[in-house]
Amino acid sequence: MQDASLPSGVGRKFHPDGRVRPFAGNTIVCHTASAAALTDRLGRLHERLRAARAARLYTLLPPSSWHMTLFDGVTDEVRIPDRWPQDMPLDMPLAEVHRHFEERLKAEVFGPKLTFSMRATATGRLRNGIDIRLRPVDAAEEQAIRTLRDRIAAVLRLRRAAHDTYGFHITLAYFIAYPGEDEAAELHGLMKEEVQVLEASLPPFFVGPPEFCHFNDMFVFNRQFFLR
Repeated sequence: MQDASLPSGVGRKFHPDGRVRPFAGNTIVCHTASAAALTDRLGRLHERLRAARAARLYTLLPPSSWHMTLFDGVTDEVRIPDRWPQDMPLDMPLAEVHRHFEERLKAEVFGPKLTFSMRATATGRLRNGIDIRLRPVDAAEEQAIRTLRDRIAAVLRLRRAAHDTYGFHITLAYFIAYPGEDEAAELHGLMKEEVQVLEASLPPFFVGPPEFCHFNDMFVFNRQFFLR
């Protein structure tokens, strides 16, 4: 059972000492490696977080794993109806779920709109992790990305309760302990400053095309193929 006194990733995605633990599943993401200007600026933020006094409270994700999640798939450890395909038994082996998802996704043509123009806008609540929030640059991009999510949900028969309000983001770190008042103030100040720099200096950037990925933990997301 999850310890309510600890961030949600402890005991699931990370050990209490910050080491990554097995946490397998699948997902559809847009890696940030194709957005060089964004990656450069995130690198600066990554180094500031590494040097912060509060750094002992979180595990930083390696830059190679940075991505914007387009659509959450399934995780082996979380088998509940809201997070599992409607037409698959909750005890189906993960390898079988992978296979069914791959067959369904490869059978569809989701294009031609498979890249999206985004902006960095804010940081999250700094409760369970540290992330940068993203939003589409305009209403047309918002509609396009939401429509693609709707199509994926229909194809995979997986639609979570919060599907329509999902917030796009890039996770940089997971907390292994909650910050105290002084540490929270330091992190809030650091993140506010960095997001202001991102908003002011970073032009809109493109993410995509989406990649169907397998993962065994939060450090590596292995692309199986691009959606087409």
